[in-house]
Amino acid sequence: MYKSILTQYRAPVFIISIGNMIVGGSGKTPFTIYLAELLSNHGLKVGISHRGYKSKQENMVSIISDNQGLLPIADDAGDEAWLIAKRLPGIPVVVGKDRTKALQMLCKAFPDLDIVILDDSFQHLKVKHDLDIIIVNEILGFGNGFVLPAGYLREPISALQNSDILILNRQSKANELNDKLSRQIDKIGKPMLSGSYKLNQLYNFDGQTVSLEAIIRDKVIMTSGIGNPDGFKDIIRACGLELTGGIIYKDHYDYKDKASREDILRMMKQRKAKWVAVTEKDYAKLRFYPEFADCLLVFPISFSPDFPEQALTKLIPIIIQD
Repeated sequence: MYKSILTQYRAPVFIISIGNMIVGGSGKTPFTIYLAELLSNHGLKVGISHRGYKSKQENMVSIISDNQGLLPIADDAGDEAWLIAKRLPGIPVVVGKDRTKALQMLCKAFPDLDIVILDDSFQHLKVKHDLDIIIVNEILGFGNGFVLPAGYLREPISALQNSDILILNRQSKANELNDKLSRQIDKIGKPMLSGSYKLNQLYNFDGQTVSLEAIIRDKVIMTSGIGNPDGFKDIIRACGLELTGGIIYKDHYDYKDKASREDILRMMKQRKAKWVAVTEKDYAKLRFYPEFADCLLVFPISFSPDFPEQALTKLIPIIIQD
């Protein structure tokens, strides 16, 4: 209907949408951060629009970071939006599910912007996209191929014909994709690039760097409220740490329930672990609870491309090629 009847909002800047096809974690946030840095390094003024899913700011429109960094309101913007703003100092971030109002606010406050990245907006058609990038998780793929509630797809795989670039999040060490996913991607016929996720320097509750060599013999448990906790388990084990247990919560879990926090600390003591391993997305919520001050171990990750930079930049029309 948007192609023939309904009107889409056309922003005064170039719009890149980062999205996925399934419910759950595909790796959009690390790629959004990577792309924003890439575009900035090419001299473009970049802003980011994030829905702020399940946050106090989701039903409002608020700028949570500006050219100087995080604003106090960022604490109410949700885990992913806070993480993006924290990792991208100097790049303005706006939060709110009304993307039209969010873009209008962002462009008014920062009229020199060249480009805005819409995080998690492939299915959001009220705003005109200039480029659609889809993140595909190698392990999760497209699930069983069925749309919710029978499967994990948000919409049929055929909708990928409306995308421009596929980014494959590689999580295995195999050189070849599984046959089913390979056939599905080939059938789509869109440019595909791949990458994986690398671990940055570990840090503790206070944000201080923790040396992996210093804790390599320590036992850890994990807690997770993300879309793909199995991927996080693999990262912990790949570090050589002894993972003795874990408690998994639903995606975007807020840890406000005191009983759940007590369960985590109880397991840590029962398993004689020294650390509670968490992702940065979980740290966005757990940083408010001082009972974790002596045991939180944060695992920040970044997108690591398997391709030369130019392979991606040549697919983004706004970038002037060298």
